[in-house]
Amino acid sequence: PASVGLSDHLRVTVEEGTGAVFNDCTAFVAGSTILSAVDLTSFDAANADYASGVGTWTPAATGETRAYRVSVELLATTPDTEEGAGTSDVAIVWEIQN
Repeated sequence: PASVGLSDHLRVTVEEGTGAVFNDCTAFVAGSTILSAVDLTSFDAANADYASGVGTWTPAATGETRAYRVSVELLATTPDTEEGAGTSDVAIVWEIQN
């Protein structure tokens, strides 16, 4: 079969929590899972703008912070025909609205 790219074989999980700092999740403490093991193709199709984005947060106090951990898993069942395949660029955009 022809390659469809890796997007159908990558699972994305997004967790919201506390404790992490930029580029270091060592101290990350998960509070909730916003998105759980959704394939990249479906995630991209369903979450294209602010209105269809995932997760909301209303700070309870000035200075309150949240950390987010994004994990991507390549499925073990990915066929060998996908070797060398790629996927389109992935951009995760954080948008704040008041």
